[in-house]
Amino acid sequence: MPSLPDLLALKHRVGATKTLSVYVSDELDESTGQLVGVRTLAHALEELRESVAPASHAEREAVNDALEHLQRLIETESSRIRFSGLMAFITADGVQHAELVHGPMPTVAVWGSGISIAPALPIIDRLPVVAVAVVDSSAVHLYTREAGRLVDVEVLRVDAHHDVPRHMGTPARLGFHPGTRGTTATDAAQRLREVGRRQLARRTVTRLLQLTPSNGLILIGGIARAATDILLSLPSSRRSQAMLLRGLDIHASPAVIARHVDQALEEWQEGTDHEEVQRLADHYLGRGRASLGEQQTLMALQRGAVEQLYVSEAFLLQHLDATESVLQLAVAHRARIACVKGSAAETLTRTGGGVAARLRFSHPASTIDREQATIRV
Repeated sequence: MPSLPDLLALKHRVGATKTLSVYVSDELDESTGQLVGVRTLAHALEELRESVAPASHAEREAVNDALEHLQRLIETESSRIRFSGLMAFITADGVQHAELVHGPMPTVAVWGSGISIAPALPIIDRLPVVAVAVVDSSAVHLYTREAGRLVDVEVLRVDAHHDVPRHMGTPARLGFHPGTRGTTATDAAQRLREVGRRQLARRTVTRLLQLTPSNGLILIGGIARAATDILLSLPSSRRSQAMLLRGLDIHASPAVIARHVDQALEEWQEGTDHEEVQRLADHYLGRGRASLGEQQTLMALQRGAVEQLYVSEAFLLQHLDATESVLQLAVAHRARIACVKGSAAETLTRTGGGVAARLRFSHPASTIDREQATIRV
């Protein structure tokens, strides 16, 4: 997954150089098993050629050179592009950046000054740092999620001296007489196991906190009781940033674990976005630091009042040019940017036409008649 800082760094490096920005969706045609985006790209490139027909000879030549570089890139990566989307930025001098991507982005080809980042907004990874623990009775496998990938960190195990005594199930060694008085050997073994599990839980909590910052997420799966014990062992201030991965088998492969993690993170992100968008609507009605709607948000952006910009996926797909302009203003004023989906996008479309912002300070454009706001919401 591309990150916004990486795209902004690339945008800065390319500058105002005329650039072909190409995005190919990874949506599959179920009837043919082929990418819909590859077909759509052909139409997009044809429209691009027609749009530059009135341009100068030099610009048409630059477009043709960029298209030739794109064709060579597609031929080189043809076997991989069959199963993935593509994001590429190409000038007349060659491919400036290209990577295979996954996610619901539009298939477009844009020629203009600098790179176009608006189509990438739906797939930009804006999730926090994530630590994952897969727990069984005697070990915990730790992972982190970095740049959209699951990374194996380490395995924590119960200390050997807290395991079952070695003679269990075999004749006792000479001089060993468990059960003669006091606690039976079985009870002692059980007590040792409990001590070992508690110590393993404490070590796991320590490592999970080390692997994540205060705003990071902790996901715990595996044996339900052991996973719950670790969750409850977290500091109370961090439990709101932790989730159980229900249904995750302790023997699951890394690929299966990654799917569970991605699904949980998607649900978490949609829920967080929905709460934030609803909060913005409430602040707007209460004349707080929020703006709803494209026009008012644009005015707030121009004054540098926006702290966090929200754009719905539907608005982006229908208004790529407007979104690009809004993004440029947001970047110029160091505002954070998010493309929301699901229920958050529905709320944002209903309340703000697909665009809203949390403001750094109150802005006159956000102060409207309360009755009018109620009608809009």
